[in-house]
Amino acid sequence: MNEKPIAEVHVSGSFEGSPEDAANHIFSTLIAPIAEQLKKVDPKDSNNFVYHIMGLGITQFSESVCPEHFRKILNDVVEVIATEMEKDRTGIKH
Repeated sequence: MNEKPIAEVHVSGSFEGSPEDAANHIFSTLIAPIAEQLKKVDPKDSNNFVYHIMGLGITQFSESVCPEHFRKILNDVVEVIATEMEKDRTGIKH
């Protein structure tokens, strides 16, 4: 298989700090740059990439909580994000 790389990123060999720090570092140095590079070439590919990243993250999280907590937490997260999106799109300052 001789596929062309979809993006180029550079990351350090370790992640330090809290789990939140590590997640933010992974997102800012790996996921966001790849999504931005893909978006320049084909926004659909970028959307597909972040969709799969989201799904993998949600699946990994689902393995650590019971179904009732999973459903509530996921619904809460979606509600917060959707509310922020609506504020951003209507020009309401947070």
